[in-house]
Amino acid sequence: MKHLSIKAFFVAATLGSALSPARAQFVAVDFNTPNDLTGKFSNNDLAGVSRYTQVATGGLADSGAVNMLNTVDANHTTAVYNQLSYDFSQSGHSITVSQFVKRQNASITQTPFIMLGILSDLNGRMDAGSASNSYASIRIDPSSASTATNVFLQTETKGSGGSRTRFNTGLAASLVPGDWYRVSGTFKMNSPTDLLISMTLEDWGTTGSAFQSTALALNPILISLTGTNLVTGDGSVWVGVRAFDEGGSNLLDNFAAAPEPMTASLLGLAALMIRYRRRSAVALTGC
Repeated sequence: MKHLSIKAFFVAATLGSALSPARAQFVAVDFNTPNDLTGKFSNNDLAGVSRYTQVATGGLADSGAVNMLNTVDANHTTAVYNQLSYDFSQSGHSITVSQFVKRQNASITQTPFIMLGILSDLNGRMDAGSASNSYASIRIDPSSASTATNVFLQTETKGSGGSRTRFNTGLAASLVPGDWYRVSGTFKMNSPTDLLISMTLEDWGTTGSAFQSTALALNPILISLTGTNLVTGDGSVWVGVRAFDEGGSNLLDNFAAAPEPMTASLLGLAALMIRYRRRSAVALTGC
């Protein structure tokens, strides 16, 4: 009954999002339904060469996922959830975005293992390739080619017409190839020209079914923005993810986003539902 009540609450929150697209609601995409990727995300890239591909197996508990095979930084692809936007217009407004990602050894440094963030425009990207791109993000990068399991954490922000700005947090970790990691970033509106950013990176093991440890944790830091059309003060911002094979990403699964004050409980339920689905499948097969 405990798992049933969790499932019912999770489904109700998701249905609320679908029925009220104009309101800021909880978002959860598990990539188990065909066209979850192409139907719910705008895959914005440099020249029509997005290589993000949805697959039926290999994800959490061998569920559906997004395959990062042969994705390269040069394509600059950002997957932006296109079903609804969030109000980030007032001080105190906050959005948390999370994504599960399976780790493999990186082949090229300074290519994102993963980026999560908020964008001013649905057709934008989290890169400096276009002057109009405007976003705020967390960015986890490989440290060096000789230590392919090591990563370090930065924030990366940009306003339209401004330059890309990165802040090195000084935090680093050594990740386990083959393990699933859950990265979560929180972006809080502070003023029209700055915001607070925090994050966690959790190890969830080889199947992604159980929390193992916290690999990285960033307490809220104040980040200033420059340029125009900033995410701060914007009544309609979008959430997105950017990751690459050469930066150490193998698969993506279970994308989620929520505004405060429901962030902690609902994003936690998204993780709990992984275990619920897995146990349900085992019960049905009798294994």
